[in-house]
Amino acid sequence: PDRLARIARMAALALSLLNVLFAALLVPILVVDSQGGDVVTLYGMPPWLTSALAIPLVTTALTVAVVIFAIMAWRRGFWSLAGRIQYSILAASAAAFAWSLAYINMLGFHY
Repeated sequence: PDRLARIARMAALALSLLNVLFAALLVPILVVDSQGGDVVTLYGMPPWLTSALAIPLVTTALTVAVVIFAIMAWRRGFWSLAGRIQYSILAASAAAFAWSLAYINMLGFHY
């Protein structure tokens, strides 16, 4: 159980960091777009934007893993009650974020 609990924490940490990175990469796009600029240049999509759009695909897979780990945490009694609640909130938040990305059509590459 200790090994699984450690893996669950690492998955949650990776998921959180990647979601924050994705949000941080979107800020310049939103700023340029709100000022009337064009993000996609004449020569196609910038490489950093293509890389940024790959992040949600990875985080969606990590979200599924974190939700499974949250279920396992409750069944196997990982951590304290507060730790399990915190992990479950993180899993629910990640699932909501993945759902919102799917809803606004940001999962995958849509040119």
